[in-house]
Amino acid sequence: MLLLILEPDFGAAVVLMGTVMGMIFLGGMKFGQFLLVVTGCLSVIATLAVVQPYRMQRLQTFLDPWADPYGSGYQLAQAQIAFGRGDWFGTGLGNSVQKLFYLPEAHTDFVFSVLAEEMGGVGALFVVVLYVILVLRIFSIGRQAEKQEQFL
Repeated sequence: MLLLILEPDFGAAVVLMGTVMGMIFLGGMKFGQFLLVVTGCLSVIATLAVVQPYRMQRLQTFLDPWADPYGSGYQLAQAQIAFGRGDWFGTGLGNSVQKLFYLPEAHTDFVFSVLAEEMGGVGALFVVVLYVILVLRIFSIGRQAEKQEQFL
């Protein structure tokens, strides 16, 4: 993770740290010890976010993209507009206007906002429910594997 911080790739470092925390939790660490480790990691993340001015600017933009909707908050503001355009039932698959003209990086982190515009709030909620079912099934399979003495 130190190499990722030096790169600087703060987002990948946070994802890697979250993955490690999840593995430690599932590995069976005592809850008190786990809370201590999580508190330490959160303090390191907060310190790293505050130390670099560009990271702090990105966090402030994330919290209020409408403070600078034509500058640093442009992508987030357009993603929110895409959600709003989708209404309840969407504009139809392939009918997104935001992905064609206004959302410059629609194929990356903001693909969900395009999905919400095309499928609407109902379709977006359906996708979230599918992810919840997937995660619950993963935990169920993991619990069943943990109960067995051998893997078959």
